Amino acid sequence: MSSSLATTMVERPTFLDLTELDHPNLQSSEQNAAGLSDLVANIPGAIYRRAGDSQWTTRFITPAIQDICGYPASDFIKNRERSLISIIHPDDKPIIEQALEKQLTHQQPYWLEYRIVRSDGSVVWICDKGQGIFDETGQLLWLDGIILDISQRQPESHVNHTMQPSETIQESDALYHLMVETASEGVWMFDVNSQTVFANSRMAEMLGYHVEEMIGRSLFDFMDAESRPLYSTYILRRRHGIHERHPFKFRRKDGSELWAIVSATPILNAQGEFVGVLRMITDISDTHEESAQRQQAENALRESERRFRAIFDATFQFIGLLKPDGTVLEANQTALNFGGLRREDVAGRPFWQTKWWSHSSEIKNQLKHAIAAAAMGEFVRYEVEVVGANNQVITIDFSLKPVTDETGQVVLLIPEGRDISEQKQIREALRQSEGRLKLKNKKLKQVLRQLKNAQAQLVQNEKMISLGQMMAGIAHEINNPISFIYGNVTYAHDYTLELFNLIDIYGKHYPEPVPEIHDQIERMDLNFLKADFPNLLNSMQDGAERIREIILSLRNFSRLDEAEQKLVNIHEGIDSTLLILQHRLKKTVFPKEIQIIKDYSQLPRIQCYPSQLNQVFMNLLNNAIDALEQKEKHYPHLDCHKRITIQTSVITPDNQGLSTPDEDILSPENKAEIRGKTVDDTDQNAASVIIRIADNGIGIPKTLQKNILDPFFTTKPVGVGTGLGLSIAHAIIVEKHGGKLSYQSEPGQGTEFIIELPIHPPLN
Repeated sequence: MSSSLATTMVERPTFLDLTELDHPNLQSSEQNAAGLSDLVANIPGAIYRRAGDSQWTTRFITPAIQDICGYPASDFIKNRERSLISIIHPDDKPIIEQALEKQLTHQQPYWLEYRIVRSDGSVVWICDKGQGIFDETGQLLWLDGIILDISQRQPESHVNHTMQPSETIQESDALYHLMVETASEGVWMFDVNSQTVFANSRMAEMLGYHVEEMIGRSLFDFMDAESRPLYSTYILRRRHGIHERHPFKFRRKDGSELWAIVSATPILNAQGEFVGVLRMITDISDTHEESAQRQQAENALRESERRFRAIFDATFQFIGLLKPDGTVLEANQTALNFGGLRREDVAGRPFWQTKWWSHSSEIKNQLKHAIAAAAMGEFVRYEVEVVGANNQVITIDFSLKPVTDETGQVVLLIPEGRDISEQKQIREALRQSEGRLKLKNKKLKQVLRQLKNAQAQLVQNEKMISLGQMMAGIAHEINNPISFIYGNVTYAHDYTLELFNLIDIYGKHYPEPVPEIHDQIERMDLNFLKADFPNLLNSMQDGAERIREIILSLRNFSRLDEAEQKLVNIHEGIDSTLLILQHRLKKTVFPKEIQIIKDYSQLPRIQCYPSQLNQVFMNLLNNAIDALEQKEKHYPHLDCHKRITIQTSVITPDNQGLSTPDEDILSPENKAEIRGKTVDDTDQNAASVIIRIADNGIGIPKTLQKNILDPFFTTKPVGVGTGLGLSIAHAIIVEKHGGKLSYQSEPGQGTEFIIELPIHPPLN
């Protein structure tokens, strides 16, 4: 070290920069401070740092101050009990304050000798030397200095604040060298050309050199080329007397990086000229990567928080954060605005005790149960009403979503709510509209059904009227000649007998007729003619009687003159219908003719529309014949006895159980006979008449049975059925006569229809 620089160091002493103690990136600032305290404890002086405020507040001072002034160091920290200014002798204080202010104004080190008053009241002389630490703008940050007890030396004047060195200061310089060499930080000193003039052992160790290798080398030899322009600006600021702290990357001897905190202080001579720089270096290489990662993580966290808060508060939905026990951690601005609340109004409170749920204890309890379920890991969702500012009540789609940690433990609950009041109103309106629409559709279906039934009824009625008119016309046209024939057959029979008697008398008196008469008798076979001709007349009479019966059946079936209800014999209507259907029942249609089994009870005459009931019988019997035809077609190998069973009975109030539709309809030989007691037209106990028409035909598929009474629905092949017969029959029995029409069918075995007619139906 040059003598000039050494002298300068004594004349303008530069102290260890203690600011590293405050830097957050140091691995262990407390350890560094402790090590430094052990070191300076052996120095016969008190090292201090004072803030640059108006009171020169003491931030740090070593315990040696107690040996100098009698007061413990703790009294001075933050000026708790007293300040360093307060112990200056009253006569010296104005001069010292003025001298200190002058030196700091010129950013010059200060060296002051003055008196202080000790705690015991005695007066001692001290030497106070130090310098101000300034930022880039020239703003004073703090004062670093040392106080020495010089009471053993007689001062040349009352107060000395000159810059003359003393032997006491020179003696303490050795202590400074000891402190520098044992410091945990690197101490690196450069001349005006940035050449190394001093480096302590710690500095050389940081860079991987020996101290001798570093002396005389340029500062730029220890950094990368791309860093040199930046550091040139730092050096320029040192030349202007600016003290500075900054992070920097040096390059070690082995090529590795050394990240450090650099505290650089310019060194000035007695004339105030720049002569070098003292740099204090703190190694932060081990923490640099962690610091960078932490900084990056902190930046990412802040950005994530910013984005979260932006989304959290900007969403139109209500959203919050809860502890698993339901304590509110956060609520977004949308929810707060709705409730007219601030965050402090809800944070830390149980969720169910906030204003949103204050209108109903039932809703509060529901929320408690929901939170308990969510705390167990269950996702909860339901619709609920909440209350806001001005007691506004809305309906929300509310949910609670549990958030778990890596162990599966629920650590957070996220409540969300979406205002669905308008949707609920719309949904309710739609539901009501849908209900009204369904009702209208139902009514329309009923009307359509009625229209179809009416149409079918009109069509069928028109057909029946036409058929009835035709039958009546035929019956009328046939009735006259048949009556003529039937009435003259008796006369013909009588005339024939008289003629045969005459022939017999003639033979008696003329046993030997002339040859011509004899030949004629032989040709005529007179004996056969006499025996057969009466039979011929009897056959003609039987045929005429049969035709008269058919005409009567046609008239009974058509009943065109009977628009009102009247008392009729049901059996006559059934028999008339069977007579008309004889052409379908004969064996010309099937290999074997259909057997008609009549099981008639003695029935009273019933009040009804005869022609309409005949129409029902016609439809049911036609369907039975069609079913037998279909079975014959699809199951020709079955040699079964085709039959139609017609059974009638009476139900009275005391034997309602006589109608047993669940009995086996396919085996009449096993069916118990249903018999009603004999009644007459005036029997008030008779309630209803039952007519069963059963066949053992093909039956109706199970899937189609529910539709067979619908208009235009048919199970028959295309072109065979219209789908109107059963619908019309149902309308006639139920609507016209107040009765019942039911059925049962077993596919492949047969079908039975049960008609129940009141003997005295209600007035239509």
